[in-house]
Amino acid sequence: SNVTGDGTVYTGIFGGERFDQNSDFSGSTFTAPVTGRYYLHAYVYSYDMSTSMHTWNLRLVTSNVTYSGTRYVSTTSDPTEYAATFGLLVDMDASDTATIALNVNGGSLAVEWASNSHFGGWLVA
Repeated sequence: SNVTGDGTVYTGIFGGERFDQNSDFSGSTFTAPVTGRYYLHAYVYSYDMSTSMHTWNLRLVTSNVTYSGTRYVSTTSDPTEYAATFGLLVDMDASDTATIALNVNGGSLAVEWASNSHFGGWLVA
C-alpha cells in the first residue's frame, strides 16, 4: 500500500504479535497498562522511494512526548529502500498510548510500509 511520500503522516500498522500477555497492543497502538518507564523499540523498513523524496522522518508518538530525528540508512545499494531502528526509555502513565509514525516528503504517495517492520517494548520500572 502507498502510505506516504507526499508528506502524509502514516501511523504504522504491524501485522501480528509474537506475544502480548495483557492485550496492551492492537495493530498500531500500545496502551500502557500501568504507570512506569517503558523501553520501546522499533524497526521500520520502507521502499519505493523516488530520488526526489528528500525527507524521511520516523517518530515515536506517545501521549506525553513525540520523539523524532531518528537516523536512517539505505538498506541496500538501491536508494529507494530505507530502514530505521531505535530504542527509547519513555515515561508513560496508565492508559497512555504509543504509536510509530512515518512521513516522507518530496514526491508522490508511493512509499510502501514493509511487512517486516516491527514494534515492541516492555515495562522497566
